[in-house]
Amino acid sequence: PDEILFMHEDVPPRPWDQGTWAAGLEHLTLPGLASLYATFVPIADSLNGTAATDWTSLAQRMRYIWPLFRGRQDGGVSRNDCPPFSRAQVDAIWSGHTPPEATLCLPYDLASCCAATR
Repeated sequence: PDEILFMHEDVPPRPWDQGTWAAGLEHLTLPGLASLYATFVPIADSLNGTAATDWTSLAQRMRYIWPLFRGRQDGGVSRNDCPPFSRAQVDAIWSGHTPPEATLCLPYDLASCCAATR
């Protein structure tokens, strides 16, 4: 929530520490993961070449999303402690119902939505 990303540009370094990857994901060592990752991402340990200029292309979306998630999944408690849905909304979703649009926090704004979903 603290950054604006442009998919037509390479995934940028993490804004909170200028790092590239989350701890433990600096190198992909799980059997089969490195080859699967290489199917979409051109350079395994770099953000170079991760831009997606055609979002309708699954290959380009994955080329952008994989490194984005790999690098930002540990954004810290202050960055990931605000759920997008309230407990009641989650219960409704799991029971097969869509929460009424009027109860959703749209557009998502960290300050106001966090207070509403706690």
